[in-house]
Amino acid sequence: MEDITQGEVSFNDKLYDYISQWEWKFQYKSFCDSYYKTNNKLIRHSPENCTRWSIWYWTISHQWEIITYGEWIDRRNRYIDNIIPYVDQNCFTDNEKIAILDFMYQMWSNRSNIKYYVSMCDKEQIKWIMINFRDIARSKNQSWLEKRYQARINLFLL
Repeated sequence: MEDITQGEVSFNDKLYDYISQWEWKFQYKSFCDSYYKTNNKLIRHSPENCTRWSIWYWTISHQWEIITYGEWIDRRNRYIDNIIPYVDQNCFTDNEKIAILDFMYQMWSNRSNIKYYVSMCDKEQIKWIMINFRDIARSKNQSWLEKRYQARINLFLL
C-alpha cells in the first residue's frame, strides 16, 4: 500500500505493476487457456476441446465465469503474494527480487530450480537461468517472450 505522506510505492505494488505490464489486460470473462502446436505455432483450443480455463493471471477458472475488476486485482495479488516468501532473503536488492519473482510467476513449472539458487543467494546461477530462457526464446523466434526475458535480465542487473 502506498504511503501518501512519503509518496513512496511499496515493494508489493512495484512487484504487482512489473508483472502486470507483461500479462493479459483485464478481461471479465474466462477464456480457454489450453493450446496445441501446429507448424511451430501455439493455437488455442476451441471451447469444446478446452482442457483449462483461466481468468487472467493464470487463475484457474471455469467456462462462463465472470469477475469484477476488484476480484481480478485480489486474485492477482493473492497469487503473487504466495510466491513472495520464496525470495525473502536479504542478499537481493528489490530489483533482483522483482526479476526473480517475475520469473517464478511466469515459469511456475520451473520454479523449483530457481528456488534452490535463491535459497543459496547464488546470483550468478540465477542470472544464467534467466539468460538461458531468453536464448531459448530467441532460438524459437519468440520475440514477445525474448523481450520480457531481456527486460527481466536488465532489471536483475541494475
